[in-house]
Formats: sequence, structure tokens, C-alpha cells
Amino acid sequence: MSAYVSSLASQLQIVAAAAPTEERLKGKASLLYEIKEAADIDLQTIYAVGLQGFTELVRLDGRFEAYSRTLFSRNASEVNRELLDKEANVKMDASITGYLRLLSGFFLTAAATKTLEYLIRRYKIHVYNVDAAITCALPYHSTPEFVKLVQLANLDGTSFYFLKQVKEVGAAPPRDQLVVRCCNDGAFLSFVCDAAASSASTKGVPGAASAFYAVLLTESLAAMPRVTAGVVPRLLPYLEAGLAPAASAEQYAGALIVATQLASRAPLAAPLTEALIEGVAKGARSPLHAQSLQALLALCQTQAVKDLPSRAFKHLVKLPDLPSHLADLCRGYRADALTVPLVRALAASAAQHVNYERVLAGVVQEAPLTAVAVTALVRALVALAGEGADSAGATPAGAEAGKEVAARTLRLLDAHHPAAASAAVDTVLSEAAAAASEFLVVTLKTVTSSSHPQPGVGCP
Repeated sequence: MSAYVSSLASQLQIVAAAAPTEERLKGKASLLYEIKEAADIDLQTIYAVGLQGFTELVRLDGRFEAYSRTLFSRNASEVNRELLDKEANVKMDASITGYLRLLSGFFLTAAATKTLEYLIRRYKIHVYNVDAAITCALPYHSTPEFVKLVQLANLDGTSFYFLKQVKEVGAAPPRDQLVVRCCNDGAFLSFVCDAAASSASTKGVPGAASAFYAVLLTESLAAMPRVTAGVVPRLLPYLEAGLAPAASAEQYAGALIVATQLASRAPLAAPLTEALIEGVAKGARSPLHAQSLQALLALCQTQAVKDLPSRAFKHLVKLPDLPSHLADLCRGYRADALTVPLVRALAASAAQHVNYERVLAGVVQEAPLTAVAVTALVRALVALAGEGADSAGATPAGAEAGKEVAARTLRLLDAHHPAAASAAVDTVLSEAAAAASEFLVVTLKTVTSSSHPQPGVGCP
């Protein structure tokens, strides 16, 4: 019997050593009060304070109401988590994590502090939910409120063990310290990416979280000596959530910045590049249309994209005022990496739907296209005009429609980009003549004979 008791005692000691423990304080852990003062305040008083803060938060955002029964009810306030079984504690942890994720956008409010005071006293989140608690406050890492929370937390064995100096000295950690940690600690980078993805998936106003994670991840990517293959998969959940149509404008803007930085630092697999381009185009919304096009240009430029993915193209064409936004982009940047595949796609689709031709006409009329873009467009229009001759499946009506669209667009090019159009037509005609494609030469001759001599076709 004594051997059995000794063995059981040893096992209990091992379990106790593995469990997180509350640090010994000369008082009670508290955000609102001095620890000695907090020791004289009973749990019911703390519960009343927490409930008052929770009620204020529910008025600000109705989503908090979901936690009224699990965390802030009278029955919940009487639960001692240290007496609960594993399954009950798992459910409690899930509820606390969800609440803290939502609370992040309100962290600096007095109401949030009141509820945190209650969660610390009743559920000991500074012991059992350290990662979730500090993640809630991380976007505000430069504030005294963040420092005080870190000083209360048991950091051993958590993702934030490196903040022990903050705990000891009481100085807020600068962002560059977090950047260095992301660069040197893959586990922490994964943690940050997961937190960023959770933030980007949270509907409603995310407060400072979206901007914080976007800047932290962007600066981390920029500071890495080399962006390794292992970094990219960690970022994908964040990018997917941030670029989704359901994301807020803040979340979408953050994802644009990170996607652009990632593309500038690493060659991406073609399927990922295509997915990012589609995500940017599909998620574009006011007032970020210009930024969306800038991100698309960066992706096309850095990843040497030759053709726009079809689904991305269909989303992009629906963008309000695309021609004027593209015109602004062309004035501010060397934009051929985007304009060339875009005008080619527009020309190839212009005979399929009137909207495609309308957008193409707008681009020709408004955007200061370069000679490279004009030449690419002329080639695409020649291909469109020649589809009826080269395709066995083309109908006479479809072939005629292609010729008419090509003719109208070529006239617009001649009117708005005369020099570039003239040079492009001459180039394409010489190419067509060399290839003995009489049909294409005749098509161009008919369309442009009023304003361009035809080299190689009846010319001396």
C-alpha cells in the first residue's frame, strides 16, 4: 500500500509541475487596483464591476451578448475552473479565447478593462489563457495597459516568454523587437500569422488590430534576409481571410500590403500567384480601387504574369470606373505589366459582351497607354478579327462581330493614340505580311487605310 501511495504522490507531483501556476503576489492580480488593495476586494464586487463593463460593451457591439451566459452570468461567476474536468475547461478556454478576440478592438476602453479585471480574478486568464490575453492586447503593445497585463501574466511556456524583460523592467516593447522575433522565431511567426488570420476573419470594426498585423507582417517580410518556403504557407490563411469580400476595408487594405510585400520578396508558385490576383480583384471595394490596381500591378510585375487569370479578369472588369483608375495608375507608374495583359484580355472578350467592349473603349480613351500596350492591343484585335477565318467552330455572325469590334477599337486607338497606333499597325502589318496572312492584312488595310499607308501591301 505504501508503495502505491508513493507512486500516486509522485504522479500528482508531475501533474502539478506541468500545470501553469499563479505567481505569488502580496495581494491579488489586478488591472484596476494595486495588488494589495485588490486583496481586500471580494469576488462579488469584482463580478459587479466586470458585469458593468460587459453591459457597456454589449451596447457598443451586440456580438458580445453571446458571452453573457458562458462567462458573465451569475452561475458562471460561481464556477471555479480549477475544479472542472478537462472537457469543461476546454469549453471554457474556447469561450474565453473568442471573447478576447472580439475584445481586442475595444482593449483601451474602460469597459474592456473592467471585464478583464473580472476574467483575471474569476478565471485566472493571466495564468491559463496567457496567449489569448496578450494577443488581445498586442496591437496596443506601446501602451501602459499592455505593460500592466504582461506584468501580471505567467509567461513561462507561452508564445510570449520573450517579454520577460517587459515584465521585469516595465518598459513597453518597441515594434522592431516584435519584428526581430518574427524573423528569428518560426513558432512566434506562426502564432502571429494565426492571430492575424483570426483578426481578419472577425467581422465588424477590428480597431487597431488590422493595421497592426499588416504593418508587423510587412516589416517582418522586409527584414528577413530571405523569405523561405516555410514562411509562405503561414501567411496564406491571413491573406485568404483579408482578401475575402466579407472582410472589412481595413482588413482588405492590410492584406493588400502584405501580399504586395510577399510578392516583392519571393517567387511564388503559379497557382498561388493566380489565387492572389483573383483575391485582390474579387475583394476590391471602395475606397480602395486605386490601391487594388496598384497591388495587381505589383503582383503582375514581380511574378512576371503574362495573362490575367480568367476569373480575376471577370471580377476586374466589374470594377466601377476601371478606365479612369487605370489611367491614374498609368500616370503614376510604369504599368505595362498590368495594362498589357488587361488590354489583351479585353480585346479577346470584346465581341462576347457589350460591357467588355465598353470597358476597352474607356481604357483606350482615358488611359495614357504606352507604345508597348498599344502594340499588344493591336495584335489582340487582329487576332479577334481573324477568329472567323482561323476557327472551324466560329459562326459567320460571330466572325463578323469580331471584325466590327476590332474595327471600332482600332479607330479609337487612331483617334486617341495616333503615333503609337500608327507604329503598332505598321509593325503588325509587316508581321502579318511576313506570315503570308492575307486575311489579316486586308482587315487592317480596310480599317486603317484612311490614315495609314500599308507597308508590304501594294507599296513601292
